[in-house]
Amino acid sequence: GLFAVDDGRGWQSITPPTAHPIRAVFFAGRHYGWVISQPDGSSLQIWRTTDGGITWQSPVSLQVEQPVQAIHLDFLNEQHGWLVAKLETGLNFSQGIMFSTDDGGVTWNRHSTELPVGEPVQFVSEEVGWLAGGPTYSELYVTWDGARSWERREIVSLQAGQIPAYQPPIFENDQIGAMAVTLYHPVNPQLEVYTTADGGLNWQLASRISLAQPLGPGVRVPVAMLDAQHWLVADPSGTPGLPANIVQLSMLTTEAGWAVTQDQQCTDAGCSRHMTLVQTEDGGGTWAEILLPVTP
Repeated sequence: GLFAVDDGRGWQSITPPTAHPIRAVFFAGRHYGWVISQPDGSSLQIWRTTDGGITWQSPVSLQVEQPVQAIHLDFLNEQHGWLVAKLETGLNFSQGIMFSTDDGGVTWNRHSTELPVGEPVQFVSEEVGWLAGGPTYSELYVTWDGARSWERREIVSLQAGQIPAYQPPIFENDQIGAMAVTLYHPVNPQLEVYTTADGGLNWQLASRISLAQPLGPGVRVPVAMLDAQHWLVADPSGTPGLPANIVQLSMLTTEAGWAVTQDQQCTDAGCSRHMTLVQTEDGGGTWAEILLPVTP
């Protein structure tokens, strides 16, 4: 189910009727939101709300011919959005198809140009978007023409033994942006942060951080980036007070943010995963668990 919490009144269910199972959610502000459900293997349903989930419009259906592994949503504003359906393929491949909308999700158009990788797309404008992926996230792509074509970019100057894992860049405006790259190395794993002042045409190394915990190839250390000057790295053994096993990290301001931790517990009957949502109000100095609603 989908829930919202506001002003300390507790969790309220805002799940669209018959939306099951939910595969992706995106809100552009407090009022405009979209939910994607997948009732069967070949069709997607897109629900939209303009009042924060109090009511939902009748869903729009999209057809996908192949089994879908993951679905990603990105909206630039209340009108312009993109949907990526990552197709089920082998471990050494990453394929996806993309749809876009320019009327807030009332209608969707399928792009004829094949995506280079089936990963989330993040658009800076209606024409410029970024995509990071590949089997080990070592590939970075940009489109300058609204996804009609894609250009591969090589940003990092690699040393012997290093394998990059890119994260899509974040932009303060159409010119100023920042990007985190996790560098695998068997002895000295690192995180590098790059910045741009010309919309991504050129990138400069702004910071290099040695990571205290080892990482495998293709593993991206969780990073929450607010802008080119402010970010938080989830490296618990190198950051006092940070919870262990963080898999997702998000900061709303330099002080307020959330993280998802994941623990695996194994018995003779098998293994299970337990996920916890925690929050900070002091820039990551201390964290407290958020009790989530119990769904039937």
